[in-house]
Amino acid sequence: LWQRDDWRVNFANVPAPVPMDDGRILLSGGYGTGALLVHLKEAEGGRLTAETVRRMEKSKEFGCEQQTPVFYGGYIYGVLPKEAGSLGGQLVCMAPDGRHVWANGSANRFGLGPWMIADGCVLAMNDDGVLSMAEATPAGFKLLAKARVLDGHETWAPLAIAGGRLIVRDLQRMVC
Repeated sequence: LWQRDDWRVNFANVPAPVPMDDGRILLSGGYGTGALLVHLKEAEGGRLTAETVRRMEKSKEFGCEQQTPVFYGGYIYGVLPKEAGSLGGQLVCMAPDGRHVWANGSANRFGLGPWMIADGCVLAMNDDGVLSMAEATPAGFKLLAKARVLDGHETWAPLAIAGGRLIVRDLQRMVC
């Protein structure tokens, strides 16, 4: 139905496309790729066009290396890669137009670890096995709790909730 050949991830094409409101899709990658926000519109013959809304170059504005950004409450949440300079490793809230609403600040860095949103909270694991919980709101970063739950052996696996319980894992252990 549509095709783009101007979006390329040269290394580790990991994050999934993120569907947003009104036919928009966010594509992101790390390792210098950045992000592409497209708007799908109907065209002739039942086809679609994918028009560029915004291209965020070289991961400085937005990009995700290992995890898929989350669209929640009309905003996008994700952790910026190291190529984002002083914002690298920080959780950010981004408006649907690609503008940063907030970054969590240098006191909390998350790296390649996973994140998700549950019950209105962002759960984010850093590379050392520390899990943080913050409000999922565009009003600003508000840390609610923090705890070491793993030993930090490549804590990159996605988080999961089963039966109301959070399951996390690293290269060596899985805990609930």
